[in-house]
Amino acid sequence: MQLPAKLSVHPDRNMIVFRDDEHDGYDPDFAASPRHGNLQSNTYQACLYTIQTLEPVTLHFTAAAPDHDAVGQATVGMPTGVLVVSEVTRGAHGPYSLPDGPGVYEICAYRHRGTTASPIVGDGIASGEHYVITVQRTADWHDEDDD
Repeated sequence: MQLPAKLSVHPDRNMIVFRDDEHDGYDPDFAASPRHGNLQSNTYQACLYTIQTLEPVTLHFTAAAPDHDAVGQATVGMPTGVLVVSEVTRGAHGPYSLPDGPGVYEICAYRHRGTTASPIVGDGIASGEHYVITVQRTADWHDEDDD
């Protein structure tokens, strides 16, 4: 399945996690020190800390960096080349095959202009929090066990 242009996600504990399909480990360090409106990562996952947790958040996926306020960037290993967008304990969206296959990816998040704390209704998705997300392959994947 291809990555959609737009996705409505329900963050859990103010978190949306971008991870490789084969990595399903919850990292408690992400939950221990949330930084709302920020993007952080470890080797296999990136965590977008949202402002809200009760309403859905809309993610707009695009290939090019937009002219919006940057929230952050994160480097994530995708050894399968398959991305999952996780709602932590609520479930997950995907898996989405990345067109450039396995590798190291840079995930960037930008706060969509017009984002407010109150709900915005458009295209059947209600949310006051919108992010533009880019996912770009930056390097080949090298498994540490192969060294």
